Amino acid sequence: MAKEFFDDDLMPAPAAGPDAAAGDAPATSVHSQKKRELPEQVNQAVDEIERLRQRQENLERRKQELVDQRRRIEAFEHNRREMLDKLGRSAVLVVREGEQASRMAALCREVGALFSQLHQEMESFFPERWSEEEYDARLTQALAQVEAAGSEYRRAMDRINALGWSRGGGKAGDEGSSLGEGLPRERRGPPATFTEWLVAGLAFTLPVILVLGALALLVVLLGKPV
Repeated sequence: MAKEFFDDDLMPAPAAGPDAAAGDAPATSVHSQKKRELPEQVNQAVDEIERLRQRQENLERRKQELVDQRRRIEAFEHNRREMLDKLGRSAVLVVREGEQASRMAALCREVGALFSQLHQEMESFFPERWSEEEYDARLTQALAQVEAAGSEYRRAMDRINALGWSRGGGKAGDEGSSLGEGLPRERRGPPATFTEWLVAGLAFTLPVILVLGALALLVVLLGKPV
């Protein structure tokens, strides 16, 4: 019987079974890996967004603080310059007003004493006591005294007006202007300056003095013997 010859290399390989096919496939698929990794990546992204949001809020808050600080610095520098300017000018003006007020006070004392003296002289006249023989001479003398008193009064008032100081003038600061400035005289209230008080007093008393003088003269004339 002929010996059969078998060549192993020519023999077909055995068919692979189901177990062999499963063993050759990847242990983990891309799909499974994505399903497992994506939730963690999403959480990481959310955490990163939250960190960025907090950082943005901190930066916005810091920005507002810097803006406020810059505004306060600008306000400080502006107000400081303004106050330095006002204080510098007002210091000079206040000292000047004080010196002028001192001169005005001394002048007022001097003029007040003069007016008191003139007032006493005007009250010393008693025309009703003058006799007929001395009447003309006494009348001429009294008239000259009254005219001299008027001249002294005008000179004193000119000295006060020349000093240029008035109560409530408010030259020491920008906000010190008189409240009555620019208003009509009848709307300003009582007189504010020494001159105005004197003029007002003279305006009230002068008609009374003239009337009394006229009455006294009329009494004297009527008392003369015919």
